[in-house]
Amino acid sequence: MKLNVQKFLSDKLSKFQHQQLGEEQTRLINDWFDEKEAAEDKPQVLLSEPSKSELRNQLFSEIVKVIGKENARHWYQYGWLKIAALLFAISTISLILFIRKDSLNPNQVAYQIYQTHNGEVKKISLPDGSFVWMNAATLIKVPQRFISLKIREINLEHGEAFFQVKRNTLKPFQIKTGKFLTTVLGTSFNIRSYPGEKNYQVAVSTGKVKVEKTEADSDRMLSSGLVKGEILEFNEQINQKVIKRGNTDNLMAWTTGKYLYLEDMDLLQIGKALERRYGFRVEVRTGREEKNKYTIAFGQVGIAGAAQQLALETGINYQLTNQLLIIKTGK
Repeated sequence: MKLNVQKFLSDKLSKFQHQQLGEEQTRLINDWFDEKEAAEDKPQVLLSEPSKSELRNQLFSEIVKVIGKENARHWYQYGWLKIAALLFAISTISLILFIRKDSLNPNQVAYQIYQTHNGEVKKISLPDGSFVWMNAATLIKVPQRFISLKIREINLEHGEAFFQVKRNTLKPFQIKTGKFLTTVLGTSFNIRSYPGEKNYQVAVSTGKVKVEKTEADSDRMLSSGLVKGEILEFNEQINQKVIKRGNTDNLMAWTTGKYLYLEDMDLLQIGKALERRYGFRVEVRTGREEKNKYTIAFGQVGIAGAAQQLALETGINYQLTNQLLIIKTGK
């Protein structure tokens, strides 16, 4: 008995959309789609759930065209792994074709996504001639229509990035980071906003930078014009800002790889920073609430050298294995 391929795939797609497929079949389809959105080192297209559903439908239609004349039972016998393999084979071409045909909702914003992992620093160029250096564990979203927008707007979802913005007085450059909005015309500056640190920091290298924070009913101006050598820090835990002068070159030294400068951080924050820099698992065991703050510059050393330097400058103890650095206070 022959099985109609169109009916077979339509049935499977319907069950997938209504969450009625088995765990393994659902996982295969979701894994394929996640792979297309999270492939490393390539700009990504971020779609809404309706757009994803539409794209899935179109891709399944492409499968039907490819195997429509085949014996459906033959494909069924090879199982969903065979179908998943075919999805991978046509996905790149399909994505390009569908996007170029403007199949997305015109009101839906599509983004290119840039991401770094622990132990990785990356430099990217934007369509307007600006440059961005991304520190480890950083995620940036750039609208595909970036160059045609009245305001050059990007999202720094989390992490740390140094921006060298090409001047354009007609098109301000804005970075959204959670509730914070940083606006410039043409300058260079560093933004740091890692999850868990509860501290938003902007350090200016050249030019002037405006920083605002979205409140319940309005925007709160944090600074109408930070200038070279000024650093703004906003502590979200206590809802307080500080603007100070400092050596901003130190804060941006990570872009050259010469050293990692950590200012006024506790051991938990230092542990996370080392984990991001070296791509090495770090565990901090204080045994009590750690209130001490430290300022340390780690040079071009490996994880072992960094651990030794940390011990010498803070008095902590540590254990280092091939897979884990344990930082602990006391004996």
